[in-house]
Amino acid sequence: MDKSSTNFSSSDTIKRDAAHQQKLMQDLVDSTDTILYSVDLAGRITAFNKQANQAVRFRKGVDIQIGDHWLDIIDESTGLDNATLKMLLKKVLSGERHNTIVDILGKNGVKITYSVQASPIFDDNGAVNGTVLCAHDISILTNLQRDAAEKTIRRAKELESWNKFYDMLLSVLAHDLRQPLSAIILTADVVLRAKKQLTEEDIKTLMEKLRDSSSKSIELLEGLLHWIKSQKKDFAHTPSSVILYDLIHEANGLFLHDQQRKQVELVSSVPSDHIVYAHPQMLLFVCRNLIHNATKYAPAQSSILVQSVKNDHEITISISDSGEGMSSEKLAQLFTIQKVDTNGRNRGAGMALAICHDMITQMNGQIYAESEPQQGTTFYLKFNLPKF
Repeated sequence: MDKSSTNFSSSDTIKRDAAHQQKLMQDLVDSTDTILYSVDLAGRITAFNKQANQAVRFRKGVDIQIGDHWLDIIDESTGLDNATLKMLLKKVLSGERHNTIVDILGKNGVKITYSVQASPIFDDNGAVNGTVLCAHDISILTNLQRDAAEKTIRRAKELESWNKFYDMLLSVLAHDLRQPLSAIILTADVVLRAKKQLTEEDIKTLMEKLRDSSSKSIELLEGLLHWIKSQKKDFAHTPSSVILYDLIHEANGLFLHDQQRKQVELVSSVPSDHIVYAHPQMLLFVCRNLIHNATKYAPAQSSILVQSVKNDHEITISISDSGEGMSSEKLAQLFTIQKVDTNGRNRGAGMALAICHDMITQMNGQIYAESEPQQGTTFYLKFNLPKF
């Protein structure tokens, strides 16, 4: 074998080795899940791996070609505006390492989150002649982080809701339960500290006060118990038929003593055949609170009017007093938790109406009020009638 033949054989071997090494390198970059491609200083694609081509094919429906410009591959169809794309290309070709996270719109508008890293390519003289870009799909990680963040936000909202709930509960207990218990203690003190023997009529009056105060306490606690149960996730609102005529008279029973003392009369024109489909105990709690407010604010020797109007679709209950009324500003905040003074006055009353609003909402009803200063106040409860 002559020298020229030996040189030719060695050249073939080097070429085969180089081709083999190039194939191994291509297989290596194709085996990764990371998108890899390189661009020259003009922004033209000089090399790419299988994942890069699949990503472009998935989004644009075409294959990458050597010589394609980067802005033709990563264009505005990604969801990134042209100014952002040019800024990214400038950073990519700056000769410095650059890391960023971008959201790319894939086919059918599916958002994919990529962690992108750009590294410069240097020639033998140390000058930058291109850039290698690596993009890794971190959508799963991002979604997990997003889900965790959403769960944290939901949990924070739940805690805020429960804090609000407990604040409302304690405030109502402190306000509405304290009053009847104070009356019981006051009555007991009158009996214990009486300097002369009480007459039978005196004792009867005191016992009526005790019964009245005790009944109010029990009914308040029962109403709050139903409301507490309604706050649980597994609470199922099961409406039943409620005869309004009977419910109004039952609700008013707790306030007869107060009404007699003020010479206030509850006048009900609710027909005996009017029926509401609601939670009986929750509706009773709401009506008691509205009648309590009407009794409290009605002038002496006046009337509280209770009516109900029905059509083919709904029934509306109204409870009116001729008291001092309220301003439009106060009316707008009637069913929200209002700010209170340093002594806590009006806190429980505001809380009780907020609870009433919550109960009516849970029963798919509406509660609202109409009022003007010195013109009294009317509360309305509205419920849809069931379709048979």
